[in-house]
Amino acid sequence: MKQTYLLGLITLLLLALSACQTSADENTLSGTAILWYPAGVNEERAIGTILKQFADINPAVRIVAVPIEEDELAQRFRDTVEQGLGPDMVVGLNSYIGEWADTGLIRPVLTDTVNLTLFSDTVVHSAEYQNQLYGVPLALRPQALLINHPVETTPLPPPPSTLDALLQQTDAGELALLNANFWSAYWGIKSFGGNALLDADGRVTFSADAIRAWLGWLKQTQDNPNLIISRDDIALRNLFLEGDSTYYIADYEFLPDALSVLTDTLQIAALPVGTVSRSGSPLIMETLLFNAESSDTQIAITNALARFFVTAEPQAVLLRLTARVPANRLVRIDSRIYPAIAALQTQAQAATPYPNGLPFAEIEAIGNFMIANVLSDVSTVDEAVCQFGESVKFLLEAQFNQTGWQHCQWLEGS
Repeated sequence: MKQTYLLGLITLLLLALSACQTSADENTLSGTAILWYPAGVNEERAIGTILKQFADINPAVRIVAVPIEEDELAQRFRDTVEQGLGPDMVVGLNSYIGEWADTGLIRPVLTDTVNLTLFSDTVVHSAEYQNQLYGVPLALRPQALLINHPVETTPLPPPPSTLDALLQQTDAGELALLNANFWSAYWGIKSFGGNALLDADGRVTFSADAIRAWLGWLKQTQDNPNLIISRDDIALRNLFLEGDSTYYIADYEFLPDALSVLTDTLQIAALPVGTVSRSGSPLIMETLLFNAESSDTQIAITNALARFFVTAEPQAVLLRLTARVPANRLVRIDSRIYPAIAALQTQAQAATPYPNGLPFAEIEAIGNFMIANVLSDVSTVDEAVCQFGESVKFLLEAQFNQTGWQHCQWLEGS
């Protein structure tokens, strides 16, 4: 509580200073704005470098950059903004957008803030909520196939590019780990032809045929002694960090731990491709989000800063110093120099748009129940998928697109 109080007091003093110093001019920015970003040594170097470049162009602007531990950032932002304080701009995940927009913590992005052609359609849609853009895309956080071969392995075999190739590696004795939590495993649904979670009318749509195919693959392969399919992601991560497995399909948040422990042996590759299409999950990314209570002058400053952040040089700084995947699709990544970042960029291109506003935790619980029932022989694949569709339809009511679920009518009256 003391830390939150002191942070709020400091923010209040900075806002007061900002009010005294700001001036409005159509061609010249001046004043103070506050930026929060995830703490880290490399992050501080990168943000410092970018803000120095911004200051060279805007010498009358002062940006107060405050590093916040990432696991505390969301709650601190909520607490301070609700008190009428907080930063003018924050680097936050796009998964925050729905809740923060609903509670009035953030404002929509003004139409002239940034050139949206810098980003792919998937990236733009992943920062939207209720047909409005709420975040400026900064850096992408796709899943990846992590590979850990012993140091003495030479030459290194190529990464398994397909699900069949992955199984061939397990048949040869290599251990692979697969997280069976619904959203962590969603990439497999897309690999069998699953599409975006929102249709053209904004309704939620799950591809029943693709889910059945993916569940069938999981069911068929779960007895493979060299493929561990589990929802215990902590155990899977520990197995990989201890060097007991070769392959692990990981969420982006695990990458820093893997890179710090397996410095000399870790490879990063795109996810293995399925039988129908490239594998991918709803796209998580870091975005620039804007405090709804900022003054007009601070809005002008943060708009200019957001525009600058997504230009080529600042994006390259984030790449070089923090190993982030640029959201700006025009930034070229040389795979010979940055093979891991190039692989992550390739994977991000296969992602589906993140549908802000969905009850992700509730859908995950329903999806986990479906997967568990199939793998434990409680339900057949068809039964489990039908129950999943009915449960999601009940949860979302009119927002659910029922196309493809007519085969589940046998559940009625049961």
